[in-house]
Amino acid sequence: MFIVTLFILHRLLGPIKILSDQLKGLTYHYRILLTVLCFIEKSLDYSNANQLIISIIEEFNQSRTEKCFEEIYEMITGFCEDNEINLNQEIKSNRKRVVSIRFKDSVIESSVGQRDDNENKDYYRTHIYYQLIDNILVELNNRFSSKNLQILSSISSLCPNNDNFLNFDTMKFFADHLKFDLIALCNELNVVKPMFKKQSISNIIDFYRQLHVYREAFPVLISVMSSALTIPVSSTTCERTFSKMKKIKTAVRSTMSDDRLSDLCVLAVERTTDINFEQLVDDFSNIHKNSRIMLK
Repeated sequence: MFIVTLFILHRLLGPIKILSDQLKGLTYHYRILLTVLCFIEKSLDYSNANQLIISIIEEFNQSRTEKCFEEIYEMITGFCEDNEINLNQEIKSNRKRVVSIRFKDSVIESSVGQRDDNENKDYYRTHIYYQLIDNILVELNNRFSSKNLQILSSISSLCPNNDNFLNFDTMKFFADHLKFDLIALCNELNVVKPMFKKQSISNIIDFYRQLHVYREAFPVLISVMSSALTIPVSSTTCERTFSKMKKIKTAVRSTMSDDRLSDLCVLAVERTTDINFEQLVDDFSNIHKNSRIMLK
């Protein structure tokens, strides 16, 4: 059973890894360190991820057939024959199984409520292969519902390389989900489009930096972009951050201020960030000119 489960998981988790890698590439984090804003330079286009999600769901639906299981089972039997493994070996029970005392005066025709040790081909297909596919489909359909997929497509309208770049009809689903003012957003988009029509913008990060200069004129659009840039695909990053914060905020540091805790968490969580310490010292020295410590 262990070998059968390994082969089935290897077959089913392959498409999941492809989707996971694609979604992790779309995750953005921004960090503030001494008033310096740093971004991860990547493209943001959730429309491609949307198509990939639909394709993987269809792939799992088509894989839930007896023919697909036969192909996997042939690989399993071939592996067992090459390595002299008895696939149909019976499990040795450590104790004798008896019928429950509740049924002592009844005629038992089936072992209802008892574990079925008859691990054969049909058992593997029904209780492992089909059940795993059903569980995966349930999770995919819950996480990537039609509403969520519509929001993903809406976020892609913020990508300069997308055909629906700055399209209000596409963007309004995401803005409405976050309760932004749609009328103000529509007015801002009508003004922004002519401003950046002839400019060559490679990605959403460049667009955000250029638009941030006019943050007082386009507050709704900038808020929508900031929300899109910081949307995580999963809660893994947040959970790791809280775990790291528990190690920093110990009992002996109960009087630590929020600003210091935030700065220490950034240094601890984003420790792989390439930081120019010489520039950092110079910036700190310019900000704190009255410091008694001579930094440069």
